[in-house]
Amino acid sequence: MRLGGEHAAVDDGGLVPCAISNYTNIEPSHYTFDLSLGYDTGDDPVNDYLKHIGVQVVVQNITDKHPAFEYRTSTGGGNPAPYDILKSNQGRTISLILTKTW
Repeated sequence: MRLGGEHAAVDDGGLVPCAISNYTNIEPSHYTFDLSLGYDTGDDPVNDYLKHIGVQVVVQNITDKHPAFEYRTSTGGGNPAPYDILKSNQGRTISLILTKTW
């Protein structure tokens, strides 16, 4: 059943207005790519202090892709958000990790 013309739809609870024509709740796929490069000196250096030093560079979300817009209301607790909260909206993150094992 359709009431109210072009911009309305019928839900289980009654008439739900929608100001967007051709609206769909299907989200586009969301893929992110990460890169990690590392090096460990191992037992090679002569100086004991330089042995087993690890250096790692991690780039998360290389393409700096943000999730698609989604109108999320706070019906089940939590805060409203303009994106899917199950996907990170952080963008590209670059980390440098230094480790030393004795």
